[in-house]
Amino acid sequence: MRKALHRARTGVRKAGVDYFRGEGSDRLALALLLLAVPAIACGTIATPDWCAP
Repeated sequence: MRKALHRARTGVRKAGVDYFRGEGSDRLALALLLLAVPAIACGTIATPDWCAP
């Protein structure tokens, strides 16, 4: 039982690492970037108020 639990936990961890190293996370990051840039531009045009740092 203990060995099977260890194997399952290791398998889940490796699958997570493979997902973040693979293309899935790259596509998600690219999609978010492509949506964020126009959203920031529209927000800047709609409310051009300057916020002092």
